[in-house]
Amino acid sequence: MYNDLRGDFAKVSWRKMTCNNTAPSKCLFVTWLAIHGRLPTCDRLSKFEIQCAQLCTLCKKENETHSHLFFTCEFSKTVWEGATQWSNKNINTSNWQDVMLYIQSQCNMNKATHQLSRMTLSVTQYMIWNERNTIIFQGIHHSAQELLRQIKEIVYIRGLNTNQMKSLVLRL
Repeated sequence: MYNDLRGDFAKVSWRKMTCNNTAPSKCLFVTWLAIHGRLPTCDRLSKFEIQCAQLCTLCKKENETHSHLFFTCEFSKTVWEGATQWSNKNINTSNWQDVMLYIQSQCNMNKATHQLSRMTLSVTQYMIWNERNTIIFQGIHHSAQELLRQIKEIVYIRGLNTNQMKSLVLRL
């Protein structure tokens, strides 16, 4: 009866990134928004005629777009590289499609390593978004190393609270 009421829906490619991900809810929400291109970046805000500084707040070199903020910005690249090296994963984080292909092909199970990868990706994305907002609204700028420290701390603590990931996180 439940299946009759629910209906048949195709499985979406991003479901593993948000479902069965042990990252904090705020990280998963930002991940879901990013997957759907709904984060209020400057290019998106300008479509609604909302004025904002066009330059990326993290690097001050290019206009802020979703793609630039998360993938081509020098600051973001440094954070992504540090997070993927720390978690011992070789992930191409040059664009969202490559990240999603990685999740679909390499992290499609509930193994501890797959859960750790999904959580690390979500937390990293959230921390980059949060840093952007902290600079805009509070005028405080943290280094990439400080963001990496916070990412490691969140992933480590969340991993210790998950029986399946506990031994894996202790080895990092």
